[in-house]
Order: sequence, then C-alpha cells, then structure tokens
Amino acid sequence: MIEWACEIEEKAALKRRLMEVDRILTHYLPQPPASAASIADAEATLGVSLDSQYRDFLRYTDGWKAFACDAHLFGTEDLIGKSALRPFAEQMLNAFNLEGAFPDRILKNRDVVIIGTAHPELNLLLLVKAGCQKEGHVVRIFGSQLFEYSSFYEFYRSTVDEDLHLIECAIHGR
Repeated sequence: MIEWACEIEEKAALKRRLMEVDRILTHYLPQPPASAASIADAEATLGVSLDSQYRDFLRYTDGWKAFACDAHLFGTEDLIGKSALRPFAEQMLNAFNLEGAFPDRILKNRDVVIIGTAHPELNLLLLVKAGCQKEGHVVRIFGSQLFEYSSFYEFYRSTVDEDLHLIECAIHGR
C-alpha cells in the first residue's frame, strides 16, 4: 500500500526547496484533499472508474499546480472540465494525435483520461482507462517526446526525481 501522506510530504518539501533556489519555474504546494463525493462525481461525469492509485492520491490532494515542471496535475474539478485546463488539454491531445491513435497503435484517445497539462506548451498527462490493454499506465507527452509509466505511482516517483534534479541544477548553476 502506498503511503500517500508521506509521499506527498516528501514532494512538498522538495517544492518548498525549489521555491528557495529555482527562480525560473514557479512552484506550488498541493491542494487540500478531494472529498469522496467529489471523486465519485468526477468518475460519474467521466463515465469511468479512476485508477486506484490516482483515486487514492486525490484523497490526499485534489490537484497540484506545476506538479511536474509546469504541468498541472488535475484535481476533480479539472477532470470534469470546470476549469479551462481540460478543454485546452483535449485540444492538445487531438492536435498531437490527429489519427486518434498513439504511435504504437495500441492506445487510442478514447482509452485515456487526461489527468494533467501545461498551458500553453504541449505537456499532457494521460491515465489509461480500466479495461484497456495498458490499464493504469500513465503516458506523458512532453513536446515531441512520449514517456510511458507502468503505474501512477511510477510516474509520481519520476517527478520526485525531476524535482531533485532541478534542485541540484539550481544550486550548482547548471
């Protein structure tokens, strides 16, 4: 079982450190937890059951601005389109993926839930829906690059590593 409270505190500590040393990017702390009702509402509105790791994460923080570099990790209101982020992310996904299928042709746009984006750059965070071949995987589209993680937690930990790298670069002037 993932100890999200500890994981989030570790990343929040890194974000606090980045606020001290990095003057290029803007860094934020996590939002308050999502309620069970808001998570259920998001799932009902989307017509999908969210991956258990992401759902559990939302119980500790209902979204996080500039979570991964400048990409916002969606909270429940973003998931259901109550902010401008989701419509923008849908446009970006469709522009990136004109044929509706990813390069490996295993996934299609309809197989993913957008869980994050950066505006105005092409930086999308996608969660593969239940029942699809790569269920629970996270796909990150960052410019022209595509990264795949076998779980939300693996993706999460990669962002902790990114933050550690950013701190090192800021301190050592790289």
